[in-house]
Amino acid sequence: MNKKSIVFFLCITALFLICQFTICAEDTFVKIGSVMLTETTNDVFGDGSASYNRESNVLTLNGYRSNGAVYPFDGDKGAAIYSNGDITLRLTGENTVENDIPTSASFAIYIDGSLTIDGDGILNASSLQAVTESCGIYASKGIIVRSGTVSACSADIPSEISNGKSAGIIGNSGITVKGGILSGIGGEAPFRSYGVVADTVRVSGGRLYGEAKKSEFSIGIRSDGSIELTDGEIYGIGADASDNSYGIHITETDAKLTVDGGKAECRGGKDALITSSGIRMAGVTDGVYLTGGAVLCSGDTYGFDGAKGPYLSRRGKITAIGGVQAYSTAMIFSHMPPTFLNPNYEITVGSNAENSVKLTNSSDISFKSKYIDITCAVIFADVPEDAWYAKSVKYCSDKSYMNGTGETEFSPSSPLTRAMLVQILAKIEGADLSEYKDVSSFDDVLPGRWYSSAVEWAYRNKITEGVGNNLFSPSSNVSREQTAVFLRAYAQRRGTDIERTADISNYPDASEVHSWAFDAMAWAVGNGLISGVKSGDTVTLSPLNPSSRAMVSVIIMNFDSMLKRR
Repeated sequence: MNKKSIVFFLCITALFLICQFTICAEDTFVKIGSVMLTETTNDVFGDGSASYNRESNVLTLNGYRSNGAVYPFDGDKGAAIYSNGDITLRLTGENTVENDIPTSASFAIYIDGSLTIDGDGILNASSLQAVTESCGIYASKGIIVRSGTVSACSADIPSEISNGKSAGIIGNSGITVKGGILSGIGGEAPFRSYGVVADTVRVSGGRLYGEAKKSEFSIGIRSDGSIELTDGEIYGIGADASDNSYGIHITETDAKLTVDGGKAECRGGKDALITSSGIRMAGVTDGVYLTGGAVLCSGDTYGFDGAKGPYLSRRGKITAIGGVQAYSTAMIFSHMPPTFLNPNYEITVGSNAENSVKLTNSSDISFKSKYIDITCAVIFADVPEDAWYAKSVKYCSDKSYMNGTGETEFSPSSPLTRAMLVQILAKIEGADLSEYKDVSSFDDVLPGRWYSSAVEWAYRNKITEGVGNNLFSPSSNVSREQTAVFLRAYAQRRGTDIERTADISNYPDASEVHSWAFDAMAWAVGNGLISGVKSGDTVTLSPLNPSSRAMVSVIIMNFDSMLKRR
């Protein structure tokens, strides 16, 4: 074949692929109720309840309520909302999507692609009737929730359908929750009832809730692959009186449950005919890794039922009500990483003094108690137990708000930098910093640094304006008055009342407080976040003094408590 022929062949091939892509793009559509959407429609029903942007594939629901129409597909399936490609559901107001037509497989929402959910509204999606299979929300290429409140329920399946299955939410290729609330509730079914089903689960903010009803296998959250929780909450609830009831069931042999922050609560149902476990990982060659956060798992048979016992590292807590079963060994600490055996880490096993055991250099322990409470915490060598800041350092460490400056050092007397403080605030917020990683609004903050995303998040959310001249000064020590300004701005962003203040004019150094920080210092003193510095008989504000890491840990502990109260 000569050169001209090759070029001609490549051109024809490229033209064919472009045509195929164009045809596929033009064939993409959304069906909502009785309306087929193939192009941008600003008001689908003439009442403002739905609109569709074809270019961005965004379907906006604004107080929408389905009218009973169902789109039939694949012969015996039906859905109230259907898309044959990727789509974003943007929620405003309260929306209801129901499928009340008893097809063989019934869905409220069926997406043959990926589904992204955002907005500040509410979505209730329900499959009300089905013959063999029912699902509230299904997405073949996974689900991402950024914000909003979503509840998906599936119908009960008749008892005579031996293979009947019911699932609140199915997200093939994985479910990711970055914010908002995603709840899946499965109906009663002879064979399988699931709250949530996914290939993998990742929660970095918000809440994922899965609850199953009575079935041969009742599983709150089933994940074929790993589950990862870095912040937010995960709840998995199995039903009572089922044959087998699991809060969370992980099935793949090389999968694991990793918790680096937040809270996971997993409950197997009561009165199970065969087994009831909070976390079921039988056959899985890995276990539960805790580097932060907390896990509560309870079941009539076992709280935790897995191939290997839970791993803990640095910090974290797992409570197993019903005991721990590890198939490969009865010694639940035998697989811990070598760093965990460092005597500067403390593990507490047991819920009371009678069965509580503290381990500092041991790994060969087995437990048969029906209630097991395992806690791992960092012991900082430079934080004495009776120090005025010991409690707050532990609080901030357990919450992952503040890390040590070394493997076993906290450096309580060292000053905190401005970059460190915005990083702490981002952790309190549970902010998704991924969208800020490649941008910077300050000349002295380069993208890619450990603090750059948090600084940009703080700037975009009006928590800081920098120090002037388009600079942030990330490595500078944060002064006491700057600390007050940061915290007040963040509290205001959270909608917290900032009217409560104290009269600070009587402090002898009140005139040293900059005018831009005066209101913030009055607010911080008035709310007990910052107190005066005593030197002899004199108590000063010391607004220009640097905030030490110990001092900030106390401020953050009190600040976090204040935010939760209001």
